Amino acid sequence: MSAGSDLSVVIPSYRSPYLGEVVAEARRLEPREIIVVDSSPEPPRLEGPDIRLVRLEKRTWAGRARNIGARQARGSHLLFLDSDCVLTEPARRYIESHLRDSQGGLVSGSYRSVPGRGRAFSRLQTHVLRYRMDRAQVRRRPLFSSASFLVERDVYRQVGGFNEELATYEDVELSARAARLGYRVAYAPELEVDHRKELSAAGLMADFMRKAFNAFQIRRRYPAVFEKVPSFMDGRIISTWLLGAMLFPAAAIGVLFVGTIGWPMLLAALSVLLFSLFPFIVRLTPAEPIGARLASLLVWPCIGAGVGAALVASALVWYARQGWRMMRSGLDFVRAGWRVVRRSGLPVQVIAYVTSRCNLRCEHCFYKETLDAPEPGELPLAVFDRATRSIGSVLWFALGGGEPFIRRDLAELVALVRRNSRPKVFSFPTNGWYTERTFETSLRILHQMDDSNLILFFSLDGDELTHDQIRGEGSFCRVKATMERLRPLTELYPRFYLNVVMTVTPRNAPRAAALVDEIVRDFRPSALSINLFRYHSLQHPPLPPALLDGYEAAVKAYAGHLRRGALEHYGFFGGRVLLLKEILQKELILRVARHDEFVTPCTAGTLGYVIMEDGRVKPCEILPDQIGNVTNPETTLAEMVRSPGAQRLRQRIVEDHCRCTYECAMSTNTLFSWPMTRRLGKALVKDVLWSS
Repeated sequence: MSAGSDLSVVIPSYRSPYLGEVVAEARRLEPREIIVVDSSPEPPRLEGPDIRLVRLEKRTWAGRARNIGARQARGSHLLFLDSDCVLTEPARRYIESHLRDSQGGLVSGSYRSVPGRGRAFSRLQTHVLRYRMDRAQVRRRPLFSSASFLVERDVYRQVGGFNEELATYEDVELSARAARLGYRVAYAPELEVDHRKELSAAGLMADFMRKAFNAFQIRRRYPAVFEKVPSFMDGRIISTWLLGAMLFPAAAIGVLFVGTIGWPMLLAALSVLLFSLFPFIVRLTPAEPIGARLASLLVWPCIGAGVGAALVASALVWYARQGWRMMRSGLDFVRAGWRVVRRSGLPVQVIAYVTSRCNLRCEHCFYKETLDAPEPGELPLAVFDRATRSIGSVLWFALGGGEPFIRRDLAELVALVRRNSRPKVFSFPTNGWYTERTFETSLRILHQMDDSNLILFFSLDGDELTHDQIRGEGSFCRVKATMERLRPLTELYPRFYLNVVMTVTPRNAPRAAALVDEIVRDFRPSALSINLFRYHSLQHPPLPPALLDGYEAAVKAYAGHLRRGALEHYGFFGGRVLLLKEILQKELILRVARHDEFVTPCTAGTLGYVIMEDGRVKPCEILPDQIGNVTNPETTLAEMVRSPGAQRLRQRIVEDHCRCTYECAMSTNTLFSWPMTRRLGKALVKDVLWSS
């Protein structure tokens, strides 16, 4: 059996004239399979039992194509090759040796330098990449290239694969993320490939400029991922580029002032070119003919000037975008404030049930009947797109279920909601059962987010015995494993928070306060939401006093942890307000539950709505009333919430002194019903004074 028998080769391709040669050389490894992920208008002609051709409908970036191929791979190791990179004999020997004695992690190769073959400018690109990778290896911070790299399939999955939001620099981002997550990132000079793509001088300069522009953008988009990761741009390259850039003003002076200082300036510029840059070009291009070196010498200053211009342009674009985002975010807050004041029906909070499918049947869940339906509801993306576009920006958007992570297109759904409604906070309740799917989906969502905050609420209702009795056998271990799997992402993406939501039920009420202490100690959530068991109707028997006592004890225990600073809290603007709101909200819920007391006018149907899994739009979960259905193409969600029927419903909610213990509605009430807003403001001032 060959060493490559458990190797899967993944090749992203788009109209590559070299694909056949790349595949032929890869076959000499005798791999288990060669997976070609192609998005060309016409499929490539590839034959053989070892070939798996994956066709994509439209052209896609290489990172996404590689991820698609990796998900279908069956080998224990993955070899990624670009469709214009042909394996060399040294590379094959290295791969065979690596497969026999793998050290784990990610191992990257590089282009092979073959003087005299192909265009000089293509070879210059190869020389620069090889020089940078060798220098980075000397500094023990390996540079990573996706043109050819090896990785164990399990490691690739653990790291999360490529960032599909990136057109370039995705290989450097992957290696930086892998290193931050604790995996080995190595460079093997033997793993070299022949780069077949030919470049002109203009093409080479455009390639450098495009990569420099994108590198600036990506490093600032994901600052924590690239923390302490150098630019890998060697000092000699930077200094010679700066020196070369001086040639242009010197040459201009030479032309404009011929006969005075022009000739001396021009001669000085040529001297710099010959005596300063030429030694570096000689070192950069070993064994190249003199003609190729002179061509490199002439184009090198142009590349430096182009890279400098690209970096300046990228900085201007980045900060202009940041300014626009800040201004737009400010306008969103103003718009939300106007909705709170005017109360015309447009929401600041939306809860959408994205699926009614769920793998568990928790004993206190009042959706068990719909979960067991033969065709559980799941609205298509187009319906969400139309609904969110019509209402514009909101402060908070919650995606619930069922179990939200069962839905395969959850990341795409978040992307369209983010684009249309720009919520400042996304939240997902989850039972934590699907560890890898939750990790992969959360990472994809984090890659696409620029200015929203993502909060996962993990359901946890007791110690292992109690939790499994309530939710199902094995569910406690699953939620713990999932939280630990995701925890490293909170270091890389500061807007990502892992919270716990605990529902106090008759089963866990006697130990509710102790459970709060255990959750804070063992699970280290950013925050803890304590929910009270409730019925799914306003007409229900009173809750047992022992249940309410347990809930009150749990809330007091949580308040103690907040005062002691035992939780991480939220880092975004308004995070402290949300934490103080939690305590006040629980006090209101307790008063309603104990005494059936009217504590505040309800904003359900005014500032917040629930979109059910079948498209019905309701003011809240508990009331049976609905104001329309988002699947109806004849009316938009914005029209529904401002319709006469919605206005009458809002009036009835106020006049009937509607009250319940529904946490989501009570959360909005605590923030935006005027009596509670005043109380919350006083609590915030007191908290600030106490902290100072």
